[in-house]
Amino acid sequence: MKNRGLKILLLLCLWGIAFSAWGQKMEETSSLLKRKQHLKVALQSSLDLNNYEQAIRLQRRVLALTSSEEEDYVQEVYNTGLLYEEWGVYKDAITYYQQVLAQALPTSPLWQESQVKLAECYFSLNEWERSLEVYEQVLERSMAQQNTGETSYSLGAIARLNELMGDFEQALQFHLKRYQLDDDNATLGLIEKASRANNLGYAYQRVHQAEQAAYYLNEAIRLKEQAGVKQEMLTALINLGVVYNGDKKLSQAQEVFERAHDLTLEQGRKEQEVIVLSYLAKLYQNQGKEEKSLKIWEEVLEKGDEESQLLRPNMAQAHQELGQLFSKYGMYREANTQYNAAHELEKVMIGDRYGERLDSLKKVVAANTIDKELKLLQIEKEIKQLELKQQQLEDTNKEQQILLLQQQKAKEQLEKERAWQLVETERNLSQIRGLEHAKALLALANKKKEQEAKQQAEIFARENQLKAERNRVQRLELEDIRQRQKLILFGTLLLFVVTAGILYAFFHIRKKNAQLRISKQQLTENAVTLTAMNERLQYNSEVIENKNQEIYSSLQYAQRIQTAMLPSLEAIREHIPELFVFYKPYDLVGGDFYWFWYEDRKSFLAVADCTGHGVPGAFLSMIGHKLLQEIVVEKKNHRPSEILSLLHEGMMKALRQQDTGNNDGMDISLVVIDHKARELQFAGAHHSMLYLVEGKEMNHLKGNRRAIGGSIYQKEGMSEDLFTTHTLPMEGIATIYLYTDGFQDQFSPAGKKYMNKRFRDFLKSIHHRRIFDQEELVEREFENWKGTLERQTDDVLVVGFRIM
Repeated sequence: MKNRGLKILLLLCLWGIAFSAWGQKMEETSSLLKRKQHLKVALQSSLDLNNYEQAIRLQRRVLALTSSEEEDYVQEVYNTGLLYEEWGVYKDAITYYQQVLAQALPTSPLWQESQVKLAECYFSLNEWERSLEVYEQVLERSMAQQNTGETSYSLGAIARLNELMGDFEQALQFHLKRYQLDDDNATLGLIEKASRANNLGYAYQRVHQAEQAAYYLNEAIRLKEQAGVKQEMLTALINLGVVYNGDKKLSQAQEVFERAHDLTLEQGRKEQEVIVLSYLAKLYQNQGKEEKSLKIWEEVLEKGDEESQLLRPNMAQAHQELGQLFSKYGMYREANTQYNAAHELEKVMIGDRYGERLDSLKKVVAANTIDKELKLLQIEKEIKQLELKQQQLEDTNKEQQILLLQQQKAKEQLEKERAWQLVETERNLSQIRGLEHAKALLALANKKKEQEAKQQAEIFARENQLKAERNRVQRLELEDIRQRQKLILFGTLLLFVVTAGILYAFFHIRKKNAQLRISKQQLTENAVTLTAMNERLQYNSEVIENKNQEIYSSLQYAQRIQTAMLPSLEAIREHIPELFVFYKPYDLVGGDFYWFWYEDRKSFLAVADCTGHGVPGAFLSMIGHKLLQEIVVEKKNHRPSEILSLLHEGMMKALRQQDTGNNDGMDISLVVIDHKARELQFAGAHHSMLYLVEGKEMNHLKGNRRAIGGSIYQKEGMSEDLFTTHTLPMEGIATIYLYTDGFQDQFSPAGKKYMNKRFRDFLKSIHHRRIFDQEELVEREFENWKGTLERQTDDVLVVGFRIM
């Protein structure tokens, strides 16, 4: 019985030890779970603040606390790779995605997502061949699984990679496969189908198949219009314009780019407006319309923002193109200013690229720092595990001591079984000695490990020191070699220069002596020739002077004819008393003119700018004046839009533009004042009207973006829709201004243009003055801006009036 009781007592002690170890294990597991939960909460907070560096540091700690045997270990590895990818450290992301591919089952969603992510990371690192290899594996798997969405995505990615590697024919084939696949997909929306059509059109453009490219780009535009997403049509419109431009269909390209420009204005997308204007300006240059191109390049600079990284290439292009145009016109100072501005922007763009590279390097350094920190944490974790094992051994030692005491008590009570107890005690003592020996071995192992770590650190420090010394010696040797090379090169160059100088001096003196002998012989011959030439020059000078006098007399007579055709201010002021006209032609005659008529209590006032200036502009102004008389006075057409449409048709017929392809014409603004109905109607062709309402801001009423005349708008049946009539009540309108572009285009002595904004601000500042004072102020402002320049840039015409 006593022997049985002793066994039960021993079993109870062993059960107590096992239960204590199990409890300690459960406590450790619970502690780990709490720590992981706290880390994940902190990780989410870091992501909300976009602090990816801190988020990755926390995620790596979560991964370190997760055993590779746990179910969510592979998920945590994937999450770590995902964070590195979102932070832009793609090489570390690749390491973790490859780890997922090695540990997860190929049929699991996590394995398949990691395969796609691996391809995307290679793409982001510009390792296109490796990315292509992985995407082809994804394509093969998704086709076998009949996964239409992933198959479409893989086809698009492979097409893009082939474009980047310059294989445009292969890229076209994959774009075509994707388009055919998605075209049969009934679940795919119109927007996605439009995107596929746009990409296919762009691919056809890259292989110079303009007809196919235009077809699919038009299809993309149609689908986006059908889906009601006009804001997403811009990319397809720009691509279509580029296709037409490359196929030399310039009129169609112009229509498409103007449509894209109208879309940017409608949506208020200023950056995209500047990009479209750049395409328009280049198109006008290709058409030979350099004046229009120059104006639009200046509009690009006026509306663009050099702080916008997206627009800097367009701004640099605008400065470069303006520099070339100014050089062509002989305005070298202005051209130099534009070239310098383009150069400065190019330096800023180079700085942007270095900034992006620096950010990427900073992220890599930060990622390496996190790796080092986590390695230290892993070492600390191993040390804590060893300390825990040592504590467990100590706890086991205490239990053994309790057992010995119990055995000693049993020995006093059970003297008859002393021999058995001595044997048992000896066995227990040997176990204790074994435990003490294990403890000593553990301490020795720890000490040895510390010594090895210390030795390793010393070896690493010595290696670094030797490496640094080796690098320093190599640098000194390289520097010495470079110095010697420089000395040898300098000596060689010096010897070459001295030898070349001596040879040049010898041959130069010899050549000069020969030239002097020839010159002496020619001087006598030239003296006779010069006398004859002087007599001829004097005669030619007299002939040229007579011709100039005849031309000047003809221009003066033409000036009197053109002035006689302009309406008198007295006739206009009978119906519009408060009115001024500032008219300053570029030459004696000009292409700007104004026209007036009064009938049925309606006043018709037009301000026009014909193509060119001088005699050509004057001829066109006479045609315009005659056509207005015929349309308004004889045919009794009183609606502004109809008048301009008929004027457009008349100009085309007068210049036979359908037959000759001539594009000359005019820009015009037309106002009809109905004194009886108290309303004002306006229509404009490339012209605007400014008017101020009492107590409010300046209002800018734009005309249509098309000119009078020109072969671009000669399609049948278009006349009624060419121009728009705007109607305003006259109550509250303070002052109205009509004008051509000569004032805004005037250069100052510093090479700057007056520009539209400064012109509007100036008119706003003087609108409250007496109308007759305003004419004097406008003339003074123009002369002050022109300054010391001898010639003005263009014809100038400004008309301002108030309605009583």
